Amino acid sequence: MPPSGSIDGPDRLAAGAGSPDPLARLLRDLERRAIGPNLDADQRRRLADDLAGVVARLDGPRGPTSRYGAADRAHLAQGGDTLRCRYASHPVHGPQHPGSLVTDVRLGEATIDVSVMFDLRHEGPPGRVHGVYAGGLFDYVLGRLAIARCGPGVTAEVTVRFQAPMPTGAVVRYAGSVGERLGRKTRLAGTANDAHGRVLATAAMLFVHPRA
Repeated sequence: MPPSGSIDGPDRLAAGAGSPDPLARLLRDLERRAIGPNLDADQRRRLADDLAGVVARLDGPRGPTSRYGAADRAHLAQGGDTLRCRYASHPVHGPQHPGSLVTDVRLGEATIDVSVMFDLRHEGPPGRVHGVYAGGLFDYVLGRLAIARCGPGVTAEVTVRFQAPMPTGAVVRYAGSVGERLGRKTRLAGTANDAHGRVLATAAMLFVHPRA
């Protein structure tokens, strides 16, 4: 277990200490441009034609259906940590994943602080993050803390209470802490704050560990 305040391997990459992945950066930019209001129908058709040729050259008309290979699955079957297995392609913090959101992760003895940056890909109302992303991040944040400090398991329940709109284009800080532990169950609590410390949302999680 890393000491309080340290950043371990996956966290180091998530925090940007590793080299940024150029392909993920390009795909991120492509997604933003494709979603934005500036492409007309003709531009979209021409772009789709160009990309079809690129995709077809990768591995045929049908790509992989999972980011895990045979070796990864064998590792996980032996009790490997899903956060460390293929963490570079993790959809929330992976530097190779174009959808990665996390800019910084810090683990304490029983706490976690995660900074994220939402953009127009996560926008619901103008300038505001859609609730599926704003609330869903609690599953990642609190689940990561539970696994790191209490052991492997799965989320059984997450309850989110939204208190203010969450902005796009600005850093949002998610914080979590370990609460009551009873047998195989761990309860955790979390908050999401803007750059001024205003509480945007709170959450409570029930995390269940496997039988010994």
